[in-house]
Amino acid sequence: MKATRSVKSGAFALFLVAGFAATVLSQAEKQPPAERRAVALKEFQNGNWRDAYDKYRDLCLDEANTGNLAAVDLTQAIQCLHRLGRIQEADELLESTVRSHGDDWHMLQAVANQYLSLPHQGFMIAGEYERGHHRGGGRAVNSLERDRVRAMQLMTQAMPSANNDDDKRAVAQFYMSLANQMLYNRGFYEAWRLQYTTDLAAELPDYEEGYPYYRNWTGAPVDEEGNPVFFTSARTWKDAENDGQRWRWALDQVVENDPSRADEILTHRAQFCQNQFGVQTMQSYGRGWRGGRSSGDDDSGTYALHTLKENETIARLASGIKRFELPDEFNHVKLYQQVAKNAKNNYQQSSLEQLANIFQNRRQYPQAVEMWREVIAKH
Repeated sequence: MKATRSVKSGAFALFLVAGFAATVLSQAEKQPPAERRAVALKEFQNGNWRDAYDKYRDLCLDEANTGNLAAVDLTQAIQCLHRLGRIQEADELLESTVRSHGDDWHMLQAVANQYLSLPHQGFMIAGEYERGHHRGGGRAVNSLERDRVRAMQLMTQAMPSANNDDDKRAVAQFYMSLANQMLYNRGFYEAWRLQYTTDLAAELPDYEEGYPYYRNWTGAPVDEEGNPVFFTSARTWKDAENDGQRWRWALDQVVENDPSRADEILTHRAQFCQNQFGVQTMQSYGRGWRGGRSSGDDDSGTYALHTLKENETIARLASGIKRFELPDEFNHVKLYQQVAKNAKNNYQQSSLEQLANIFQNRRQYPQAVEMWREVIAKH
C-alpha cells in the first residue's frame, strides 16, 4: 500500500514539474521581443553562442518581431553560426526568416545583405549545397552569382512596402543598399556585366564550379563600334534596359527620398566614372603619370595628357586605349567640380582632393596646384 502511494506521489510530482515547465515555456513565448532580445544579447556577450543562436533564431522566426531591431537579431544569429562553425545552416535560417517576414522590408533587406556577406564558396554533398568549409570530400562550387540574384529578388520584393514607409531616410538607405548590390561583382573590373539585365523572375542560377574569382581588368565596356558604354538613368525600375540603368535608378531614389544625400550620390557616380574613364586606367600599359613626358608624346598624340580639355580623357577601353570626349553626365571631372562647388561638408574636401590628384595624373600641374591651395584654404 505504501509503495502504491509512493508511485502515485512520484507521478504527481512529475506532473507538477511538467506543468511548471510548460507554464514557463508558455510565458517565455509570450514575452515581448525586447525582453527576449535582452536575454539573447546576454548569452551572446557571455560567449554562449549555441544558447544565443537558439534565442536569436526564435526572434527571427517570430512574425511579431519586425523592423530594424529584428534585422539586428538576424545579424546576431548569423554571427553565432560563424562562431559555432555552423555557417552551413545560414541558408535555412535566411529562407525561414523570409517566410515569416514576407511583408517586412527591413527584414527582407537584412536577409539580402546577409546573402552578399556570407562566404560564397562551398561544396556539393549528396546533391545538396553546403556553404563554407567542409572536410571529407564533396565537389567544390561557389554561389557568388546565385547569392547576388537572390539578394536582388528580395530587394524587389521589399520595394512596395519600403516605398510606403514614412521614414524616408530609411527608405533612402534601402535604395543605397540596392545600388551597392547592383554593383556587386560588377563595379570596377566587371563593369561590362552591367550591360545585361539580371532575370529576377527565372529560377536562381546554378552553382558554379570551383571557388569564386574576379577577372583581370580589361578596360571599360564598349559598344559594337568601339565607343564607351554609358549607363543612363531610367524613369522606373521596370523601364531599365540593363543592370547599369537599374543602378542609376536606385541612386536617383536615394536623393528622391533624402535630398540631403545629393552630394554623396554625385560623389558615388564620380568615383565610378573615374574608375572607368580616368587616365590612370592606362597604368597597366606602363605609362607614367607624373614627372615628365615620354619622348614619343607630342601635343597632338594620344598620350599627350597635358593637352586634355576638361571634357576629354584618355582611358583604357575593352577595345584599347582611346582619347575621347566625355558627356558631362559621365565626366568625373565635371561631377567632382559640381560637388566641390555645392557641398559644404567633407564631400567638398574629398572632391577637391580628387580633382587635385586627377590633374596631377593628367600632368596639368597648374590646375592641380590650384586645387591643393583651395583644399588648404577651406579645410
